Parts: sequence; structure tokens; C-alpha cells
Amino acid sequence: MSGAGIRLRGGRLVWVKTGSYEVMPLSRVTVTTENGTVEGVAVITPGQLLRPVAVFEGRVVQTRENLVDLPDCSELPHAELPFLGQRVATAVGEGFVAALDVLKARVRVECEDGTSVEMDASEIE
Repeated sequence: MSGAGIRLRGGRLVWVKTGSYEVMPLSRVTVTTENGTVEGVAVITPGQLLRPVAVFEGRVVQTRENLVDLPDCSELPHAELPFLGQRVATAVGEGFVAALDVLKARVRVECEDGTSVEMDASEIE
């Protein structure tokens, strides 16, 4: 089960189950919690997490467009590198990007079996 961190009006951060919804950074979402149905903004999304969240306070029931248009950064140096927390496939298995060395274009991936592997970013499948 995937989870996301949602900043509610008033500033409280809640962890919610995303279910079948694709939650993107800065998406406006409606969630149900023990306090009812409320709106918020996605500040931590499933792809950014290194490990699954264990405790949820609610679930996503609707998503809407991002609050801002995300810029196209493809022309920036090393834009091809994965982002921290991104789920990736490697020759040794799936895992999450745990560290980046931008100068050398290398990444450290923590695999689901608890091992980690360091590799060139071009080796990520």
C-alpha cells in the first residue's frame, strides 16, 4: 500500500493511503480522516519515500491538478539522474535511490532485501 504526506489547511501533516490514485508533488487532494473529509496539498509523494509508511491517518478520495506547473528541467546538467527516493530497477533487483553523487553521475540504491548497491546512473534499468 502506498502512502503520501498531505499538508492540510492549518498546517497539519497527515499520512494517507493513496490507493489507486496517482498523487504527484503539489497536487491538491481530498482525503478522509477521522475528522471527516478535508482538502490538502501533497508534499510527500509515494515516489519520494525510501521506505513504506506504516501508520496511516486516512485515505485519498480525490486528486486535482498541481497548484503550480512543474517546470521542464530536462536541459539542466544531470537532469537524467533519478531523484532521491525514486523506485528503480537494477541488475540486482528493485529498490529506492538512497544517495546521489551528481559530480560522478553515480547512485546508491537500497534494495528491498536490505542490501545496497552503488552504480553509474546509466546502469539503472
